[in-house]
Amino acid sequence: MKRFLFLPVFFFAIHVNAQSNAAWQGKKCAVVLTYDDALNVHLDNAIPLLDSLNLKGTFYLTAFSDGSKKRLNDWKKAAVKGHELGNHTLFHPCVGGSGREWVRAETDMRNYTVKRMEDEVRMTNVFLQSLDNKQKRTFAFTCGDMKIGDSQFIQGMKEDFVAARAVRHQMHKINEVNLLNVDCYAVNGETGTQMIEWVKKAVQTNSLLVILFHGVGGEHSINVSLAAHRELITYLKQNEKDIYIAPMVDVAQHIGDWQAKDKQNKASRQTTPNDQLTSIPQLEIASLRNGPFHNDYTAFSLESNENIYQEKGLKDYYKNYFTMGVAVSPRALKTDEAQLILEQFSSMTPENAMKMGPIHPQENEYNWSGADSIAAFAKRNNLKLRGHTLVWHSQTPRWLFVDSAGKTVTKEVLLQRLKEHIFTVVKRYKGTIYAWDVVNEAISDSKDEFYRNSPLYKICGDEFIRKAFEWAHEADPNALLFYNDYNEIDPVKREKMFKLVKDLKDAGVPIHGVGLQGHWALNEPSEQQLDSTLLRFGQLGVKVHITELDISVYPKEHNARARQATDSMAIFTEEREKKQMEVYNMCFRLFRKHKNSISAITFWNISDRSSWLDNFPVRGRKDYPLLFDKDLKPKKAFWEVVRF
Repeated sequence: MKRFLFLPVFFFAIHVNAQSNAAWQGKKCAVVLTYDDALNVHLDNAIPLLDSLNLKGTFYLTAFSDGSKKRLNDWKKAAVKGHELGNHTLFHPCVGGSGREWVRAETDMRNYTVKRMEDEVRMTNVFLQSLDNKQKRTFAFTCGDMKIGDSQFIQGMKEDFVAARAVRHQMHKINEVNLLNVDCYAVNGETGTQMIEWVKKAVQTNSLLVILFHGVGGEHSINVSLAAHRELITYLKQNEKDIYIAPMVDVAQHIGDWQAKDKQNKASRQTTPNDQLTSIPQLEIASLRNGPFHNDYTAFSLESNENIYQEKGLKDYYKNYFTMGVAVSPRALKTDEAQLILEQFSSMTPENAMKMGPIHPQENEYNWSGADSIAAFAKRNNLKLRGHTLVWHSQTPRWLFVDSAGKTVTKEVLLQRLKEHIFTVVKRYKGTIYAWDVVNEAISDSKDEFYRNSPLYKICGDEFIRKAFEWAHEADPNALLFYNDYNEIDPVKREKMFKLVKDLKDAGVPIHGVGLQGHWALNEPSEQQLDSTLLRFGQLGVKVHITELDISVYPKEHNARARQATDSMAIFTEEREKKQMEVYNMCFRLFRKHKNSISAITFWNISDRSSWLDNFPVRGRKDYPLLFDKDLKPKKAFWEVVRF
């Protein structure tokens, strides 16, 4: 009897393999060629090559761009030939800020509302329909930016599009594709050989590969050479028997139909009683563990120490050490990640929802929905809540600094506006939020400069820092108030942070702690660096929180940069996994050593499903910095943290 127990697994494997090959219209994978920004080279270089080989692509047009407006007839002809004209917004807005100084204020998404974005996108659909007379099409996020404040704006336009393409460097099997966040491989200087390797990987894994081009032989700083582009397109044509090649709208429609049918089939199977292929008596499994076939079937390991450990969460392992927290979005609380939060953590921090831009976009307008939903979830589930952040140079709306005529306001006006903001927000969450990051990143990274030369500092000097703490304390005398910053392991920055907190404390300013963000990587911090940092901040006599912990699987880079050809080969290798395990082990060993000063640790994001590092320092380069994978399963690094 025990011999036949493995036959269902064997036949199931055969079934899955056959199903994978059938998923892509009977071919081994799907490849979609996409071209962004309505460039002349798309019409002059890319489309003629595709047409010569009878291949079709998707061209994402920004309606107000010169490339769209000046070549309307050429785009009409492209649509007639079967290419998709996709929606790339009206004005191509992006999130501005550090590393994106080229973003103009009028098209900075930090100044947008969801309503404005929806209106502009729908206007672009009207424009595109006038060119191709089609109702169905797909959307591409500009600069990969998917949020207005903390809101996923595409959610309100789900019925407007078949799919929406993002920029993360990933490929997925047909059942894993999220049609509102379709990943792609963005090309920037790759050779034909490198791009062909992507295609081969897609074939091997039965996956969807979406390729994103900007310049094709020029016209854009993100570019592919004509020779490399031709080499890839020719290879696709030569291997068309194995590759489903079509515009995004057609492939996305196929994926949606397949997923709906698969869901229906699964529901049908779940209602079938006594399914003999999936019901295996526990007694039989137990006997197999030590039975005569145990060594022959090691691939089907039935027992693991990790199953025992997994009954406890991070909060349970560290209940005698630290409050274990995680940064969240309102949307995450509506997904399966919510259960992971409850299992693993005892505290939450709103990742973006309480920053000034999202919560206070206009002087007389507050957007409470996202922040309120997080606060309600915390109260409902008896979780602690850290507030983040009251004063920051980034994600701060422009209205704070200018008057109705667009001129810079006086120091008195700016301080009054800050006071009103702090009082309004802190009082709303009084009794719910136990600690606030009051001021965030006010210190300069430059070695010869103490304060960051932000608009806040230019107008107010350093007075805004002291005032912010005093106002926050007045609004909620029971809340713990923190100064929060990054690069805390750098000796120069560390001493400036130490001095700021000490000076505030010595002056009687109500400051109760310092937040060390902890955005680290495989190559930093060293053990000596981190140990000396934790020792130094422990000498302040205030609480220490690790506020934004993640460990990037790439070497640390401190500034945003353009994508390079080598970034296309950036994957989570065994070597990177092992090094990440070592760094996490070292960090938590030192955290435990300094438990008398550290009272809370917060991870910045929930799982590798989504991290801010997916877009920093390189936009669209997938990172894997957390303890849980995209399926919300503990990674090997998790066990390095909890086994002590």
